[in-house]
Amino acid sequence: MIDENGNLHFPPEFLRQNKRSLIESNESVSESNSKCPNCSSVVTISEAYTKPCTLENGITVPAFDEDGVMIGECKSCDKNFAMDVTNPEFSEFISGAVKKDYYFKVDDKRKKDLYKNLFSATARVEGDNKLKNYYLNYIYDDYPLYVCNQCGENLEYISLKAFKENFTLFQKEHNNYVNWSLKNAQGQNPEHLIIKLDFRCSCGEECKGFFFKKYVETFNVEISEFSICNIVGARSLDKRIMSGVYSKNNCVSWLYKLIPRWTLLFDKVYIITPFVGHQWLKSDKLMDTWLELVNRLDHKKSKILLKYGQFSSFRKAYSKENNVSYETLSEFELGADLLSELKQTNDFHAKIYCGIRQNRCEVFSGSANLVKGKSMEVMHFNVFDDFDKFNEAFLIPLGVKEDLKFKTNTHSLLFDSDKKFSLFQGRSTINYDEYNNVILR
Repeated sequence: MIDENGNLHFPPEFLRQNKRSLIESNESVSESNSKCPNCSSVVTISEAYTKPCTLENGITVPAFDEDGVMIGECKSCDKNFAMDVTNPEFSEFISGAVKKDYYFKVDDKRKKDLYKNLFSATARVEGDNKLKNYYLNYIYDDYPLYVCNQCGENLEYISLKAFKENFTLFQKEHNNYVNWSLKNAQGQNPEHLIIKLDFRCSCGEECKGFFFKKYVETFNVEISEFSICNIVGARSLDKRIMSGVYSKNNCVSWLYKLIPRWTLLFDKVYIITPFVGHQWLKSDKLMDTWLELVNRLDHKKSKILLKYGQFSSFRKAYSKENNVSYETLSEFELGADLLSELKQTNDFHAKIYCGIRQNRCEVFSGSANLVKGKSMEVMHFNVFDDFDKFNEAFLIPLGVKEDLKFKTNTHSLLFDSDKKFSLFQGRSTINYDEYNNVILR
């Protein structure tokens, strides 16, 4: 339809009939949480929005979003309720409720009358990706954790250079696997991609670097997604991190390099510290300090113990720096999972960071809180071959109960440079129980 000014208009009936193509061609989906107005249980909603779409003949069909109402049945109380949404025919309940019906506000008087006595869910809160991000983000800086056992050179840079030189070959073999997996794979996906990379230090020492990342079934992988979890040929960590005095910057750098190692190779990761940041940090810096830690930790494996008042300081800082308070996010189950389970206590000043499993515990401990700076701290690194001895020395005195009943049947893909990274030559997977034997020894 062309108006008197020569502009092209589409009737609403046409746009509604073709709305799906406007969504599928330029999909835009928003998720938010609300509450059942009958029992206050949290429900999660997904809404799809349209965008303009240009047809092959050059005509542009405009976006066409309609206001409507979605009727849901709460999974907790089994009662129905109404919720205002955009494009109700494509909106869904992701969790907490089941979609039973919908109608458009402009033209469905019959259904308006049918559902007029239902309570309506009104409050809606969107989550914050900053609280949900997970990335190990290995930092290559002036504080190497892995140095050559012979000459002391920084092996992190050398191993990264070797990885970059071999990345195209790895990527080809990785894509071969993804193609095969999409056609043939069944059952549980791998947990991680693990790269075993042979290289030499500049002094001639033979080394084996191990890089890893979470497995995602995609062709798109970047070197920056991978973290070092060990380098065979490097000085043992108890000799690298000798008991001594180090800057706060050095301590935080080493911790953030130990966390990837512990995440892959150990059953649990503990962060035990009275303070995260310090009382003089501005709210934006304090929030960033917390998020840098939280985003690096796998919440399924990690536990945090802090002094009372620290979590409150973070909540205040977050609420000041964002449009929604952290308390509101928590109320709608949109806070960071890890922070919802952290423990707080008083009467301790110990700083203990560790990865633990039954037959090996690595402990980085001393006087350094989780804050960067140039001032100096005393730190130690110890290895225990028996969890019970570690537990008696570090966790029990703090009242921490850990039974270490960690069970998993996960496996990972092993891309070996010796086999030109091919997964179809010999062994290509390792089980979780084998990680330490393969990667540490």
